Amino acid sequence: MGDTLTLEQRVGQLFIIGLPGTSIDKTSEKLLKDISPAGVCLFARNCKNAPEIRNLLDDVRKETAY
Repeated sequence: MGDTLTLEQRVGQLFIIGLPGTSIDKTSEKLLKDISPAGVCLFARNCKNAPEIRNLLDDVRKETAY
């Protein structure tokens, strides 16, 4: 797995990031694809209800699949 990551993605693995809302916007999508962070930290702004959280986490997984 490590050999297929770009330098930016390897560095990104050092970061855990937060997202601005309950869904992934274009900026967040690009960030997730470009740096492939080690994780995503959820905050109150991301947690309106359980189905939205599930959808957000599913979308994060899709964007960071490598």
